[in-house]
Amino acid sequence: FSLENLEYINLTLWHFLASFKFVKHFRLLRKIQFNDPVENSIKYMKNNLKLNLTLEMMCEQIGLSPSHFSTLFKKTTGRSPVDYFISLKIQYACHLLDTTKMRIKEISNYLAYEDPYYFSRLFSKIMMVSPTAYRKLEKG
Repeated sequence: FSLENLEYINLTLWHFLASFKFVKHFRLLRKIQFNDPVENSIKYMKNNLKLNLTLEMMCEQIGLSPSHFSTLFKKTTGRSPVDYFISLKIQYACHLLDTTKMRIKEISNYLAYEDPYYFSRLFSKIMMVSPTAYRKLEKG
């Protein structure tokens, strides 16, 4: 063996041993960043508030069956994926009511609710106040 080969083997050995020490840490990071279907689905929902997403569409994006995904999502968040998505839409509707002059019908259409009356009933059910009354509330 040459000195150069021994130095290379020594460095490689230390790199190899260090990889064992940090493998658990790297797996955890990878799981958080890439393999968390609930977090990925929430990001997908937030990026698609203007669509009428179904459970099947979410599952197709995440790559899980509807039953497995629903169980996992509810276990993590305490809510079904569809209920969670609706609440995100209503939160965004509140933001639009607070920051724009858009009419209720425009907000409804913007968030993929074809029927503004259905949207208003849904908003009222979740927020305990109608969209019009919400807009009039003094905030902050």
